[in-house]
Amino acid sequence: MKKTLLILTLFLFCNLGNSQTDTFQKIKDLLQQYHPELNTENKLIAFTMWSSEDKESREILKRFDKVYTYYEFAKLKGGSKGLIVVAFNQTNSESTTQICFHKDGVLKTIAFNANLFEATGLDLKNAVFDSNGKMIFKNLTKDLVVESIHQRVTR
Repeated sequence: MKKTLLILTLFLFCNLGNSQTDTFQKIKDLLQQYHPELNTENKLIAFTMWSSEDKESREILKRFDKVYTYYEFAKLKGGSKGLIVVAFNQTNSESTTQICFHKDGVLKTIAFNANLFEATGLDLKNAVFDSNGKMIFKNLTKDLVVESIHQRVTR
């Protein structure tokens, strides 16, 4: 009985770890496909899901854009060459993305439609991965986005 429980627990942890890696790898693949000029090696990769109708998600998007501007090339724990931020628009409208980005002052964040991405097995609104694909933050609130990334700065 104990062996079965141990094996089941081990299997569960392996699947959770693979989900993180799959999500991270999907984002890296999208960046490679649509933005081959970006170097993703040794960078933190953050993503956020947003919608034009959801004020909270738009505020979080603005905060992620702010940290992308500040820390794009900073030496960060888990990403010695900086940060990349990706936003997935849940309304799947290119024009909505451009209008909202302009209105909200979002300049750096890389936008994709949510239909290109699905965080399999995870209930994520946003997450930050280190350069090895380990999830270091998830579902950050607007008040914690800047502070969380700032904690990763190395001196």
